[in-house]
Amino acid sequence: MKLALEDQSKVLKLHQNIESAPSRNVHSFSTPLVPEILGKSVNLLLDNASRSRIYFETSIGYEPKEPDSNQLNRGIDIRREYWIKQDGVWQTADESTELKRGQIVHVDIYLNIRDDRSFVVVDDPVPGALEPINSQPVIAATHETRREKALQVAVAEEIGKSRFKSIGYGRLGFYQNDLNLDSVRFYSDFVGPGNYLLTWVGQVIATGDFHARQTHAEAMYTPEVYGKSKALKLRVGD
Repeated sequence: MKLALEDQSKVLKLHQNIESAPSRNVHSFSTPLVPEILGKSVNLLLDNASRSRIYFETSIGYEPKEPDSNQLNRGIDIRREYWIKQDGVWQTADESTELKRGQIVHVDIYLNIRDDRSFVVVDDPVPGALEPINSQPVIAATHETRREKALQVAVAEEIGKSRFKSIGYGRLGFYQNDLNLDSVRFYSDFVGPGNYLLTWVGQVIATGDFHARQTHAEAMYTPEVYGKSKALKLRVGD
């Protein structure tokens, strides 16, 4: 088995993976994506000396050097905002904002769903700078920040937010959320068309530069229907 570039002037070495199973005549090979492959077609050459029937499958996996940070709408429109309190006023944080250790961050996730959808899950990765706060002990504080924000942000923004539904009850809407150190997830059995607002609260626990990966919303049994928010770089000072 060989891997040759389009002009076949160079043959790449394939490395046999340790998970091969010789007893079943099943073998797995791989090769790294080296720079000389970029922009060229690659041919997989199989030399079957025994002339017996063989079955094979090829796949390619890769990670981009720079993660995709753009918003993506494939049936679910989703965006995310980080809110912090500065000088007594709640403001949205962007990449120019410097967070401070110990600061409380209010995360708002907005969804627009145009059709009836079943079993929609929203997965919001938690950046390394933040630690989610359990919603039960701080529910009063969460409501208080909501009231403060309602008074302090622009009226036009508040009119827009009033169109959004919060977590639902029973099995309608987003009735459950899980707070973990690596992600916050919201679950629904059924959501109708409309705008939805999901919220969680975190605290800044570390300094440095961090990457807030895209929030992902997906209809679990129709995975072609999904959406991704825009990613964000966070900077935390002492």
